[in-house]
Amino acid sequence: FYIIVKGKAEVIETEDGESRVVANLTDRDSFGEIGLLNSHPRTATVKATEELTVLSMNRDQFLQVVSDSDLIADELGYIVLKRFVEKTLVQTMPSLKMDQLVQGATGFELINYEGGSVVFDEGEAADAVFVVVSGNFEVVRIRDQESTRLTTCGPGELFGEIGVLQRQPRTATVRCGSEGPGVLAKIDREELGKMLEASGHAKSELALLVGKRLLRDIELMSRTKGAEQS
Repeated sequence: FYIIVKGKAEVIETEDGESRVVANLTDRDSFGEIGLLNSHPRTATVKATEELTVLSMNRDQFLQVVSDSDLIADELGYIVLKRFVEKTLVQTMPSLKMDQLVQGATGFELINYEGGSVVFDEGEAADAVFVVVSGNFEVVRIRDQESTRLTTCGPGELFGEIGVLQRQPRTATVRCGSEGPGVLAKIDREELGKMLEASGHAKSELALLVGKRLLRDIELMSRTKGAEQS
């Protein structure tokens, strides 16, 4: 586990042979906790971009410190969770980099749901987007007391962006899967707006996602209606 005392570094991820910088680190930033906490190989490369001084802690020392202090364990857990949410947003909007999220906003609220419980109903005011942290959440549309499942969102997926971006009521109902429970990270409209302002292209990428999902919903509802008529 590393904490930067002085200097700068960049975090590089490689996918399908393509490398890109996803974050820039500077004084007091930390890195390396995800692999230690999850006992996984490193998920990214960290490279110094200027003379760099770091404090380092090996695995045994790190785990001992975490086990000795609930406060530190909670703080590290929050860091890992925050980066999970940020990475989901970056994957949804590739032009939005991690450091731009820090400059904009990274605030979110964790909410627990039991199986079958409703996140929001169709027709409600849209005031937030959600990132699935754990569990599965069903997106359904109800017509004449009959529900049609449009899709299911799992960990690392985002939903709720259609109403927020279009400033319209919710277009579908979302509920936690019957197998439950599930956990969501809720990002309100104001926080999302700050993130989008940090990147000129992010809003367009989110709008493209909205368009694809609306087209998917229309096609699915059309097929369902055709099947009922036949």
